[in-house]
Amino acid sequence: MRNICVIGLGLVLAGCGRSVVITGSPRADSMPPTSSNPVLMAGEFHTCTITNGGVLKCWGWNRDGELGDGTTTDRIRPTAINDGVLYTKISTGTLHSCGITRSGVLQCWGSNNNGELGDGTTNSKLTPTVIDPGVTYSNVDAGGRHTCGITSTGVLKCWGANSNGELGSGTLVKELLPAVIDAGVGYREINAGARHTCGITVAGVLRCWGDNARGQLGDGTLESRTSPVTIDSGIGYRRITAGNSHSCGITYGGTLKCWGFNRVGELGDGTITDRSNPTVVDSGVTYLEISAGAGHTCGVDGQRALKCWGGNAHGRLGDHTTISRARPTVIDSGTSYAQVATGGSHTCGMTESGMTKCWGFNGMGQLGNSVQAHKAVPTAIEVETPHLQVAAGSAHTCGISSSNSLRCWGNNQDGEIGDETITNRASPRTIDAGVNYAKVATGGYHTCAITSSGALKCWGRNEDGQLGDGTTQNRYVPVSIDMGVQYTKVAAGYSHTCAITTAGALKCWGSNQDGELGDGTSITRFVPTVINAGVQYKEISVGRSSSCAITVAGGLKCWGNNEFGQTGIGTYEKKLTPFPTDAGELYSQVVATGLYTCAVTVTGTLKCWGYNQYGVVGSEERYLNRLLPTVVDAGVSYAKVSGSGYIACAITSSGLLKCWGENATGRLGTGSTTPQYAPVVIDGDTTYANVTVGTMHACAVASTGTLKCWGDNVFGELGDGTAYLSSPQIIPMN
Repeated sequence: MRNICVIGLGLVLAGCGRSVVITGSPRADSMPPTSSNPVLMAGEFHTCTITNGGVLKCWGWNRDGELGDGTTTDRIRPTAINDGVLYTKISTGTLHSCGITRSGVLQCWGSNNNGELGDGTTNSKLTPTVIDPGVTYSNVDAGGRHTCGITSTGVLKCWGANSNGELGSGTLVKELLPAVIDAGVGYREINAGARHTCGITVAGVLRCWGDNARGQLGDGTLESRTSPVTIDSGIGYRRITAGNSHSCGITYGGTLKCWGFNRVGELGDGTITDRSNPTVVDSGVTYLEISAGAGHTCGVDGQRALKCWGGNAHGRLGDHTTISRARPTVIDSGTSYAQVATGGSHTCGMTESGMTKCWGFNGMGQLGNSVQAHKAVPTAIEVETPHLQVAAGSAHTCGISSSNSLRCWGNNQDGEIGDETITNRASPRTIDAGVNYAKVATGGYHTCAITSSGALKCWGRNEDGQLGDGTTQNRYVPVSIDMGVQYTKVAAGYSHTCAITTAGALKCWGSNQDGELGDGTSITRFVPTVINAGVQYKEISVGRSSSCAITVAGGLKCWGNNEFGQTGIGTYEKKLTPFPTDAGELYSQVVATGLYTCAVTVTGTLKCWGYNQYGVVGSEERYLNRLLPTVVDAGVSYAKVSGSGYIACAITSSGLLKCWGENATGRLGTGSTTPQYAPVVIDGDTTYANVTVGTMHACAVASTGTLKCWGDNVFGELGDGTAYLSSPQIIPMN
């Protein structure tokens, strides 16, 4: 597939290729594992991807409707296309795109001047249009001004421009409808370049046709072909990609070969000499994926390392420079990649964890990062939004996406991520795939969540029975708790947990040495135990060894450890059962950290009390503990508050995010490490809907659903693979 691409020296060339995934092979036992179908595609100036749930999203240039959103408005961030329709495959050409739905229906949209959409007309389409009705497809590739597809029975069809024989029909006549090519030969893979096309038969034979002025067909000549010719006879291929004027393929054994135009080193053989025969690249290295663009190429090797080479204008190689490379160069070292897609002047890749990153030219927003600045290094973008909730634990984080999928990342020494391992994760991992979640709570080293049906599940450390499954055995995947009972709220502390049932009953379990369970004893409980029977609750928050909850009537009650006045009862007396705090005041939300407590009244007043090092209760009188609820940021109306350790963050009624307290490693998000003894605005250009604070990091969900995190990142708790962030940065959860 390809496009009109601007590459070095100001020349305008047609075409930009990308990777193609093979779904089968007669020698599968000799090949490395592969992904199924491409879900990330880079066109000339636009990009499209398919989310885990099958939703198609596109962004970038849209003057000809190539995004398919019904407009001709450029988009600088991923935009959902064809709402309600789920896709398995997407291909982006120069000014048009094509996709295949889960039912095998082929759809195309965008520019149609040469019949590249295949609907029998030359009328452009702003939304996905069904092509070849009644025929199901398994593969499609959109090129410069033509398109080719493979039906579910292996029949190859092509349509659109044909001035160079790129359709392979034996003529130079354009086709406005899908025309059968190479009749009788079954195909499994197809890739359309700018003015040439290559495909792989079911037997693994590589065949190419079309323009051959630069040797891009690979048949040893410079003679164009109007019909398919066999390339590299006797060698079985499993991948093929056709770029602007060069091509690359991967053999069954994983050997990478490239041929064609090589002016800026796009073949990767260390020269700038054109090749008319397949030439081995990166000898001795096995490759899994390959994608050829206008004047650059990128691939994923057998170790899942991303490598790029060729022209590097605007940083399209992603190596922090604009210097062209004639040999494969490792990009984003240390990150494992699953796919890569090269466009006209930009590149996008998908990591094994599902994170999408883009880099290079960004004049039309094709990088999808909400700005139009070029990037010379892989930059994470957020595809699957909005987020419904995010929760920060001591050193791990979990979030729930708009599709109700649960993802966790960060510290995993006790299995708190829930992915069946104790391996730390620097980027989000899907947990309990196929189960829809509504709420998640992260504790010190354990996690609990409530499914959309109200079922409670917990996992991670369990030495004090904090999981509530009746044992002290750690769990590395979600396990059902209190089966048969439906829950609406859950809160996870350091070694204990509390939750509220749909009937409003409060239950707690786990460590109880300071009376943090509230059952009137100091006895550890290994299963959910009813607290304050007969009283209905609507909110619960638990800290290290204390707890607070709000009744359905709005009354606030706290109990447990009170050595710093964190229960807010005016004394340091420990309470073993829920005790009224700030009697007569009505509350809507509370956060108990174990050192201090903050809560928001129904009228929006923020109050804090307890331990006050770094002014964390909102008073500049440092170290002076507060034994009673004390107003913070008087005159400002608040909606939500969160805190942990020595930091606190809250969201005003107008959506402003404010944080205060200790600030090592930038955990307040101010862009510095200077402590703040009173609330200060964070990321003032963004309005927020939710915030969660961990021990040394924090995350927040913007009103648009975008997830941002900042602070310490020793265990990967930020989810973006960096050292630490001193200001909020987007964290993708693809």
